[in-house]
Formats: sequence, C-alpha cells, structure tokens
Amino acid sequence: MGTTLADVIVPELFTPYTVQKTLELSALFQSGIIAHSPEFDSRPGA
Repeated sequence: MGTTLADVIVPELFTPYTVQKTLELSALFQSGIIAHSPEFDSRPGA
C-alpha cells in the first residue's frame, strides 16, 4: 500500500500553519503592498 494524504498531513500540525499563513497574506493584502490584478484574475485557475 502506498502513501496517502492522510499519512502526510497531520491536522493538528497543519491547521495552525495554514491559519498563520492566511493571516500573513491577509495583512499584506490589507496593507496595500499587494493588490488584485485584472490580468491575473482573468487567467485560468485564478
């Protein structure tokens, strides 16, 4: 049997990391350092 996603991601460790990264990225967005670009927003997968 191979490795599954459940073997790699431990929710107790992964969730705080994702919350922290979300806050960091949100702070950058809120500060005005980064902004939406219509060019990139219209790209597939955006």
